[in-house]
Amino acid sequence: HLLSSTPPILKIHDIRFPKTDFFVESLSIWSFKELFQELHNVLKMEIGGDIPRQKLLTARDKKIKGLVLKVMDTVYLLREASIEQYRESFSLSAAQKVWLCHDKSHERENTDLWLNDIIHDMTRWLNNAYSKSLGDMKILLGDEEFNEIKKIINQWVADNKEFLR
Repeated sequence: HLLSSTPPILKIHDIRFPKTDFFVESLSIWSFKELFQELHNVLKMEIGGDIPRQKLLTARDKKIKGLVLKVMDTVYLLREASIEQYRESFSLSAAQKVWLCHDKSHERENTDLWLNDIIHDMTRWLNNAYSKSLGDMKILLGDEEFNEIKKIINQWVADNKEFLR
């Protein structure tokens, strides 16, 4: 006769494993909106102003790493869901299959071939999602910024390879 006061438990069935593209199907730009706004606030600061250049670059790097960490939260949930939900008929890219599927953990641990594709896709998604989430307020990010963000992610992955695995 008493109501349960325990919080709900997230079940793997509540998570839907992507069928074609992780970045399109599993990541909601709007759940990243606050992080993109923080990144935007750092990007729009003038270099050479009151804040030293190195502090601005460090702040930018931290914001990008925060976005990657949030992406990885979803990846870890999907790896558990993949045990029950993944089918060979899904048309994920080979790199995303290795990255997301629980059954591919051996390949994920022992090779790096998939890693460059994932980093490139993640960088592309970050650039596109930043633009969409901020709309007209966005700062246009070109090839140079794309390469810089990719370099930041590559460096962070090189220092923390086990994190993406």
